[in-house]
Amino acid sequence: MIDFKKKINSFQDFNKEDLRLIKLIFILPYLITIILFLLYPFISEGSSIKEIILSHIERPNLVCTWDGISWTNDIRVDTSSTQLFTPSSYAVPSTSTIFTVFTKAIVLPNHVDLYFTKSTDNGATWSTQIEIYSQGLLIATPSLMALDVNNIFVVFGGHDSSGANNRTMFGKSTDGGTNWSYVQLNTTYGIKNSIYVLDIDTIFMTYDNNSGTITFQKSINGGTTWSSGSIITTDGKSSQDRTIWAIDANTIYVIYHGKSVWSNLYFAKSTDGGTTWSSLLFETASSAAEIYLAVVDTNTIYVTYQDTSTHLHFAKSTNGGTTWTTTVVESTHNDRGAAIAAYSANKIVIVYWDITDSRIKTAYSNNAGVTWTITPIPSALNNTTSWTSMNAISNYAVYVTYLGASSGNEIHFSRTAYTCE
Repeated sequence: MIDFKKKINSFQDFNKEDLRLIKLIFILPYLITIILFLLYPFISEGSSIKEIILSHIERPNLVCTWDGISWTNDIRVDTSSTQLFTPSSYAVPSTSTIFTVFTKAIVLPNHVDLYFTKSTDNGATWSTQIEIYSQGLLIATPSLMALDVNNIFVVFGGHDSSGANNRTMFGKSTDGGTNWSYVQLNTTYGIKNSIYVLDIDTIFMTYDNNSGTITFQKSINGGTTWSSGSIITTDGKSSQDRTIWAIDANTIYVIYHGKSVWSNLYFAKSTDGGTTWSSLLFETASSAAEIYLAVVDTNTIYVTYQDTSTHLHFAKSTNGGTTWTTTVVESTHNDRGAAIAAYSANKIVIVYWDITDSRIKTAYSNNAGVTWTITPIPSALNNTTSWTSMNAISNYAVYVTYLGASSGNEIHFSRTAYTCE
């Protein structure tokens, strides 16, 4: 016999549960909007995070992306009329903080000091530049990296006016760049230096002594003490800023080109934390000067470099550096000072100095380097010089600093412009 009363109660219970689910689906977007609204005042002005939160408050279903060719107008970072050189920058992921170090000529050619500035509003404004290392030396090619808004790390080389008193230095700040401490790594003049910070304790660096030897050193206690060093090559030349990358404490990648034969481009790899190295020659067809490295994962590795005619090239490996393919990105203009960043295996951006047009330009690929779209950064100075430093943050934000030369060298900054739909 059918119990109609039980059936009716069961139907009513089902309707109640269904109604609760419908209500939850209906109010969920409003709950998310309220949470974003509460978080909004605590994020600094100018932050890309804040801009996107505001967009979602106004239109909660927005998706923010970068088209690969849109950039903000450039902003001058420094306030000095003195000649400046070799900027190195790093933007802290998921924040609006960007750090930059650069060298400033005090008395050319033998007295060049190290300076620091930062932005906490996504590059809209910059702090007053401060001198962070001055020993009356010629300071060369700093390389900067940060773990968060407080812990910043830098390596650089130096020597005195007579070419003596050589040193490669490591610097560290734990308060966002206000105070710095230093450790001398060796008595070699590191003319080209690169740093990679894996965690608060594990730090890797390479330096080029300008005589063919590229050396690797590491610290496992936050930079307090350092290994004596292992030789990667005795016939190589490095480049500024980003030529080393670590997957973990054991797996480390380094790129360099030959000293005696500039056309040789090498990929070096260590799987034992830098104790031993193996090197692979993967490009011999063109000069490989001014090289820059970006790593997506253990297998996916990207490199940009220039050839003998200063044309822009791109190389990639999809098997951890075992085999490589190379392509020409731009073949009609003279190009220098390229930097590369990748925020996925497909999306890659290269920023470089087009000497022919005297402009800073970008080359963007959304298909892993098969094709490229080239566009200038808006309002980039004419007569721009070399040295670019770049860091990718997310799918919609890439940051670059570079030198301009309208009245002596100046440091300029630009970031990607994104749209929300």
